[in-house]
Amino acid sequence: MDAFTTIIPNFGYVTFYDDQKSDDRIRFTLAHELGHILLNHCIDFEETLYFRSGLSAAQYKVLEREADTFAGAFIRPARLVRLLNSIYQKLHIAEIQAIFNISYSAANACINIVKKLNVLQEKNNINFFFQTQFFDFINASYCINCHYRFTSKSPNYCPICGKHNLLWYNTNLYIYDFIELDYGEIPIMDYKTYPQNIDNGRTETCPRCELENIDSDWNYCPICSLPTQNVCEDCGEKLDPHFRYCPKCGKESLYFKEKALTSWKDEYDTQHSSPTTTEASSWDEDTIPF
Repeated sequence: MDAFTTIIPNFGYVTFYDDQKSDDRIRFTLAHELGHILLNHCIDFEETLYFRSGLSAAQYKVLEREADTFAGAFIRPARLVRLLNSIYQKLHIAEIQAIFNISYSAANACINIVKKLNVLQEKNNINFFFQTQFFDFINASYCINCHYRFTSKSPNYCPICGKHNLLWYNTNLYIYDFIELDYGEIPIMDYKTYPQNIDNGRTETCPRCELENIDSDWNYCPICSLPTQNVCEDCGEKLDPHFRYCPKCGKESLYFKEKALTSWKDEYDTQHSSPTTTEASSWDEDTIPF
């Protein structure tokens, strides 16, 4: 027995589980017990797992199957996996195991459920729920060239360096183990960003002259005349103020063409550079704070 749940009067539910099991087994077991609670098995049936002698084999099997079904849908939703398959390359069983931290058997069960889902079933409110509820999880991207992490729906190119070297950002995937092996950690580069109006996407700080508090209805910066909306002049896509390239077509952004933004490589090198010997030698005793 991996676990069981009971109700203690004037206290509530208490679950006992074997903490010597593997992490993925414990996660599924606790989700299974949560299923018993939320499905009211402990209330509707006085004879539950911990009083199994009062249940027939058929009754016990039904309750356990219901709890298993809940646990599976809770920790590795099949519709979410299907959605990921439609965006990225079809996930292998080992990838599903890693992403959701589940056992091989749980991942295999998920794949079998995904196969039974037809296209018609996906075009409903449930699918919309997963698209919106897990938007950041589904649409997180990572560029292995400039180490930029961002969230954008179906990008083709990195908006910072313009390369096509994008990965789905989920550090449970095995490829990130190799990246971490090379760098000692997964490198994340924080490029300079600019505040933008949440309604129309226009910048509130000019990237070129650094004027702040730009009104949302201004089309141009009143100091340097830079347009307040960064765009891709090739495909017309509206872009965030710090984007140097269009994530859809890969062309240079308006702000990068206008040299309002520096090269990503310059910013990268600046953040990763250390004081030079010349800079260190320019200090004198009066400027040293000790």
